[in-house]
Amino acid sequence: MPFVKPQLFESRDRLVEDVFEFSGAVDSLVEKRVPLEDFLGSVAATLGRRVEADVFGGRFAGSPDGQSVRIRREPGDAVPDVDEVDFRLDPPLPEWAERFVGQRLVHAAKLLVRSEVEVRVVDETGDRVRILLGTSGSAERRREMLHLLGLDGARMLTVVAIAGVGRNPEGAARLAEVLSGGGAAPMVRLGELLVLILRRRPELDTGVPAGLSVGLGESLPPERVRDSWEGARTAVRFSLPSPNHRARYRMIDAVVVDICKVGSLRILADAVDRRGVQDLADVQAIARLAEEGLPDTLNVLEAVAATESIRQAAQLVHMHHNTVAHRVEAAEGVLGFPLREIYGRTRLLIGLTLYRLDRNAEKFRPGVSDRRPRGSVLLAT
Repeated sequence: MPFVKPQLFESRDRLVEDVFEFSGAVDSLVEKRVPLEDFLGSVAATLGRRVEADVFGGRFAGSPDGQSVRIRREPGDAVPDVDEVDFRLDPPLPEWAERFVGQRLVHAAKLLVRSEVEVRVVDETGDRVRILLGTSGSAERRREMLHLLGLDGARMLTVVAIAGVGRNPEGAARLAEVLSGGGAAPMVRLGELLVLILRRRPELDTGVPAGLSVGLGESLPPERVRDSWEGARTAVRFSLPSPNHRARYRMIDAVVVDICKVGSLRILADAVDRRGVQDLADVQAIARLAEEGLPDTLNVLEAVAATESIRQAAQLVHMHHNTVAHRVEAAEGVLGFPLREIYGRTRLLIGLTLYRLDRNAEKFRPGVSDRRPRGSVLLAT
């Protein structure tokens, strides 16, 4: 005869095993923050019983096949107690198991309701930030968002953009907490960016988790917060992913880029937005070196562009002088101009910057919708 697994809590002899299995299933659902309806269906399937629940004024039901519904209250039904959390099982459990299961379900339901409230708060804050930084809202609408976010009384605001969230969401959340000084700064996930609005200028000597980078906007009065956002978005386009979480970073690492230090190079971002710079010969040559050269080719070229000699570049990247000289000679053959002259290094710097901006243009494009994208994931610290 085929083996038929007994239902949970049918026998006292299996009490320890059943408690362990049931608790593990409930804990897993709570950790996943499933909706209450899905929770009822999963619990009913685990127990092999129909489960009904009144949870803070809402009524739900789950069946042993895992299906669940929210029960509509009919006219004449008793007014629900919004402070009540109550579960009913059909058929009922034995008395020796009923209390334990009921307590676990009530506790789990309260945690899930609290989680749903927290998610709604995060979503609401994100929506307000999105409207504040977007282009479609009126000045009056943005003033309203500043007030609702509690930012209208701030003297200055600084927008910070953290790039690479998709690669390291946990690291981005930790970094956001550090940059905000442990406080609850308004934030929103915009594509590959996590955008924060801070009341103070963040410390720049903090470590950035691997794979992430940071762009800092100007510190401006609240009514000009969109200008700070544009600065942060532009700054992060000049940035490069962090190689490790240890500060301080070298200049050529470009892990944290302050728009105030970008200076006149900022106009290059506008140039990239206006025309396809990938058609420029210098940018094409750099792209070819990135694809076909050794893994650290662009790092070496960044050092050459940032220093006055091959020897200084070698010291910056911790490589032997002859090795860097060989890399430079090979790159000159592809670029078509000398790198040992000031003019050549300046031309290289502009070419490298345009290449980086062009690669980041699509990921960090300027448009911000004031509508939450479907299926979006918002981070909160």
